[in-house]
Amino acid sequence: MLLANAHRFAAIVQVAAELGVADRLAGGPLPVRELAAACGAHEQALGRILRSGALLGLFREVEPDCSELTPVSEGLRTDLPDGVRDAVLLDGTPMFWLPFGQLAHSARTGEPAFDAVFGRSFWSHVDSDARSGAVFDAAMTTMSRRPAARPGARSSRRPRAPARSRPRPAGRPSAPPGRPGPARSASSPRRRPSPPARRPGTWPAPASSPRTSCGRRRRSPGRRRRRW
Repeated sequence: MLLANAHRFAAIVQVAAELGVADRLAGGPLPVRELAAACGAHEQALGRILRSGALLGLFREVEPDCSELTPVSEGLRTDLPDGVRDAVLLDGTPMFWLPFGQLAHSARTGEPAFDAVFGRSFWSHVDSDARSGAVFDAAMTTMSRRPAARPGARSSRRPRAPARSRPRPAGRPSAPPGRPGPARSASSPRRRPSPPARRPGTWPAPASSPRTSCGRRRRSPGRRRRRW
């Protein structure tokens, strides 16, 4: 049901972007009455939209009929270089909204739903309609500059695979096969010897407590006996 009702959630985000709610709340929380007057919206209708947006995490109601921005709605501000308001407005235009309502036409015929709704192709519509072309260009410009505006953004190019052979540290040349390696200097770190192999079902005895002839551990004087 949430997937089927996703168009309702999208409409809330798009209306908030169209009214410029995020820009008005950038300075702090505002009552719905002042916010509606600044956005040119109906007070009660805007209050319902804000409460619906609070359910989605888009806004936060600090007091009754008083909302503020959240990290999600910060992206709808126009003064941020990595905002997505223009892209959200593009998704809310009829040229994006209406064709998806006729997606069944594409599923049955294999033809673009946009051509069935508008009677021409998408690019012909963008070229002939100045308003649609401006919205489309603004959205594409916004999406192209977003990766560069993020702090610490990484490049989209895949990193090169590391070399298979690891370089040998300086001062430790490889020894030819059949010959012993170079003598270790006093400053070089010592390697821990590998533990001796043990028989299955036995545990190696520590150096401080040697085993007796029968295989039991020899108790040291004054040491308490443990219960296993």
